[in-house]
Amino acid sequence: MVLLRAETRPIFNVPKVALMIPANNAGHIGIIVHANVESMSGDGNPVLFHKSSGSITKQWYLLLVHNSITAGSKLTGAVSTGKVFGFTEDYGDKTKVSCARAHASSTYYTVGFEAGANTTTFGRVTKPDYDSANGSLVGSHTVIDGSDRSLDQAQFDEIGARYNIFSGASHQRWATSTASTVSKLLESQVGLSFTNNTDITGTLASSTAFFYTTSLLYDGYQESPLAPWTKNDVSGMNALDVTISVYPNGLSSRVTHINLYRASASGTSSTEPTGFFRLVKTVSLKTGFLTTDSSTTNPDWGDYYTKTILDSGSVGASYETKTGIPEVLNNFTPKYTLSTALNNHLYVANCSHIDIDDASLYLFKSRPFNYDQFNWVFDSLLLPEVPTAIKGFNGRIYAFTKSKIYRIEPNGMYIEDIFDGAGCLNSKTVIVTDYGMFFADDNNIYFHNGSTPRPIANPILTSDDTDVESTSTNYYTAWQQRIGALRDTIMGFDNKRRALLVFFDIQYTDGEVQRNKDRCWAYSLDSQRWDLWEAPAVTSYVSGTSGENFISDGTDLLSYLGHASNRRAWQWYSKKMVMNASTVQKKFIKIHEQSDAGTPTVTVAFDTGATSYGALSAITKAKWVRVKAVSASNTDRLNAIGIQWRRLREAPITNP
Repeated sequence: MVLLRAETRPIFNVPKVALMIPANNAGHIGIIVHANVESMSGDGNPVLFHKSSGSITKQWYLLLVHNSITAGSKLTGAVSTGKVFGFTEDYGDKTKVSCARAHASSTYYTVGFEAGANTTTFGRVTKPDYDSANGSLVGSHTVIDGSDRSLDQAQFDEIGARYNIFSGASHQRWATSTASTVSKLLESQVGLSFTNNTDITGTLASSTAFFYTTSLLYDGYQESPLAPWTKNDVSGMNALDVTISVYPNGLSSRVTHINLYRASASGTSSTEPTGFFRLVKTVSLKTGFLTTDSSTTNPDWGDYYTKTILDSGSVGASYETKTGIPEVLNNFTPKYTLSTALNNHLYVANCSHIDIDDASLYLFKSRPFNYDQFNWVFDSLLLPEVPTAIKGFNGRIYAFTKSKIYRIEPNGMYIEDIFDGAGCLNSKTVIVTDYGMFFADDNNIYFHNGSTPRPIANPILTSDDTDVESTSTNYYTAWQQRIGALRDTIMGFDNKRRALLVFFDIQYTDGEVQRNKDRCWAYSLDSQRWDLWEAPAVTSYVSGTSGENFISDGTDLLSYLGHASNRRAWQWYSKKMVMNASTVQKKFIKIHEQSDAGTPTVTVAFDTGATSYGALSAITKAKWVRVKAVSASNTDRLNAIGIQWRRLREAPITNP
């Protein structure tokens, strides 16, 4: 047996991120390691690696290890074990490489190594092929995007020679780079540092560990979650100067203040707080900050701002007392698709949340007056179905699906009642007005007066007639006969005309050409009448402060029906009038019309020729009549229509 002296034992060190997928992979993974020989002082000497012929002496090696290798096995160069490559480049001692990686689709293996204080350089080498000889050298690297990147101990991810780079220590930063440029994206918003204040006799116990954190105050009243805490590293103090550093890259312009919190734990060796975080001070961002140059160039992170405040030991309320949200909830604002406001709360649904596997069935309620703060642990309701729309109305939350309505009590967050058979198409197809709530599904359009919903679209559900765009184009606009919509149906309310507006589109075939048409069904509350209006493509609607109907087609903002004098030409159809006797034959003698502007053309159709309109020039026998009026110009006005008619005497019934 040969005993090795202590200084001959090799020591291997692996960076935090060190893996790669080699070229022509055969079930191997590559690992970068730093190797040297242990000695009584320092790191010792580089390792001498013996090959089948000759040897190499390097500090950094790439090990290609097969996925079937077992513990204690040697890398012999065989496919079943693996190979060893030495790096041509010398990246320095074991602490210098912060990250080295390459995934299966990467062309290069990139190594990030320390170039100077708080900077990182990236060297890119061609991924070695497994077919290379055992003990070969990895080729020299090419430095990408210049050297001395202003990111400390950087980690990175690369796709298609584009790098996302993150500082791995000190101040957190995120930059992106290609082969030619480095661009800053985000950095941590607030940093803290501490110094002992010997001029003040405070109440901080020197035998206690103190932990500090911050939150951001938006718009002067909405508080963010707490940031990760920092342990004070100054010992033997009774008062502290806490320096707050504010980094503006990525900081929202809505942030108006920073709140500083402190928690404690017994014994200075404690590693985490045991008490609640309590407010030390609220710091306004308006004044009192010093401007400091970050002294960075690649990329240039610009100036940051510092302010020092005194912590002598006094504290205020805890974070949970101030916000009503536990301090352990680091993500309290869910991402949501649907929202509505009621009683100074925001209710959101069809959500996603990083801490909930599937939040699509949840209805969350915000804190009062704070629409971005959600104590989602307590203020939530699990719905039976994913809603298509939610709306606050008459002191209740209504959650819609395609065929059901759930009425929800908003304070206790429970379902009060369920209405089957009616629903809502989407979040834009429900609107609350001073007169009630309107909503629509594919079967009907409904009005809710605060007690019960009722259908109002029965006169326009179906039609025997088509609307004629040209001699070769026919399409249906009746509510249940619409087909092929490209956009969501959208509701609005015209306060001037006291009319519900329902914007929709349909697809139809003109010969062999597929076309799309946009229309608006308008329901007058006063006359309880439906009119079909032309409309542009509508993707959103909002009511103006003076009652305007603003619509967007996705590009432009338009005022619908907003011109002071321009009017459109019009046409009007009556219903089929049976004169309260649908099975009885009648004589239609004459039609009378009254117009105080222009001369609209009035024609009629009978059940003897349902879609054939013409003048009533002779007495006509029929069971029903339908009237059509068409303006000759956009200034025509028709005030009244009258029909002169009488019932025909029925033939006597004889015994069979």
